[in-house]
Amino acid sequence: MPSARPDQAEELTQEIVARLQALPKRATADVRAIRREFSKRLAHASPKMMIALALRELAKRDPKAVRTFVAEHKDRLAARVLREVRNKLTTGVKNP
Repeated sequence: MPSARPDQAEELTQEIVARLQALPKRATADVRAIRREFSKRLAHASPKMMIALALRELAKRDPKAVRTFVAEHKDRLAARVLREVRNKLTTGVKNP
């Protein structure tokens, strides 16, 4: 499975951020928590790692949206990202 090119990774990251911002107002604290976690890891993270992190964090709050996103973009996501996100959705942990 081909992994996302840097420009595709940037597009996916922007789409994930847009979806986070589109969450209901009551989810504002969740969005802030995700942004804090993102900023902690962002300095040293590759685009793949950032996408996986964002999707795993969002999976805690809105698993249905993550499943939909993964289904729509599975051909553009790296195998590692898919594996980590699917594990998070099914077992609740990144690596069971």
